[in-house]
Amino acid sequence: MTRGSAKRLPALAVTVFLGWTAAFSASAPAADKAGCTDPSWAPERLPGFAISSCEDKAWVPVPFDLTGGGRKMVEGRRSTVEYALTDKSKDPTNETARRYYAEQGQKAGAKLMSDPNGGWSATLTKTTSGWRIELAATGLPHRANGRYYQAWLKNAAGILVPVGTFNDAEHVTLWSGVPVTQFRTLTVTQQQANGDPASSGRRVLVGTIRAAH
Repeated sequence: MTRGSAKRLPALAVTVFLGWTAAFSASAPAADKAGCTDPSWAPERLPGFAISSCEDKAWVPVPFDLTGGGRKMVEGRRSTVEYALTDKSKDPTNETARRYYAEQGQKAGAKLMSDPNGGWSATLTKTTSGWRIELAATGLPHRANGRYYQAWLKNAAGILVPVGTFNDAEHVTLWSGVPVTQFRTLTVTQQQANGDPASSGRRVLVGTIRAAH
């Protein structure tokens, strides 16, 4: 049995709007997308990023995993900003990005609703049919209406193999036909059913598979 784990960015509930989420992409635009700006409570972004897209919804339900346990549904306006890395030499770790935006939100008067130590785990089991991957992640919003998550395995040469799609990440069973001893990086991306099966690059989970002890 093999296990992998990693940190992910939490969602933030702030006073100026009820929810904000960020996604990070490896494909870099030349400049910020027209009409998009940094959120007012975090006007200084991490260096090396440009805004690739943004979205504002007047009313949407957002589930949060609470720091003391349990889950709370918050409803109201939500703004989403997606950043793309423009300078690979300044690529931050997930932990650095999570801590930076959590601190920015709290300085602006936000209350951190999701678990600051939240993350995810994946248990991988070898079977005659292939590798079964049991993924458990909290805090990722449900995706629907043509929007979904895609899990991938990647080897040292950068070859991506899709291992399953899903809408909610709390309890997911994925399958891989390639050996996890060679494809050791597990990622999850946000995808859109638009006819393009390639990875969007909008990663929400990234981890390295290691042998369990």
